[in-house]
Amino acid sequence: MEPAISTNSDPILWIGTDTCALGPYRADLVETYWRWEQDPTLLVGYGRQAPESLEARTEGMAHQLRGENIRFSIYDRTSGEPVPGGVATLLPDHAVRTAEYIIMLAPEARGRGLGTQATRLTLDCAFHITNLRMVWLKVLAPNTAGIRA
Repeated sequence: MEPAISTNSDPILWIGTDTCALGPYRADLVETYWRWEQDPTLLVGYGRQAPESLEARTEGMAHQLRGENIRFSIYDRTSGEPVPGGVATLLPDHAVRTAEYIIMLAPEARGRGLGTQATRLTLDCAFHITNLRMVWLKVLAPNTAGIRA
């Protein structure tokens, strides 16, 4: 695991590779997360029929930060500086030590292997830190990138 060295402007990175890192889910990125969620592909993947307002998303963020789901901000490190590129979430069932996995990538972060790297890092945390026994991902058939990751 990589040390979490941070200055005021640098994000905290908990675990990473040369091209991808995971850090804390951040309230100050709510507008960025919301912008990504407006992508029609993500709306369909989430099973939503209509986009959510920024106000509703901001209220939901407060609830998510207090919840027991495990959320990571995904950072793209291919340019050297870590740039937010998505969110990885584990929805755990602590009684049986399993979790559903959800990944959301920004439209501009897709197609370069970031999802695969983020999935590997998330699974490493799930099995070696959180001590889960099983993790699963539900995807729609057209989501070949999700299936491949």
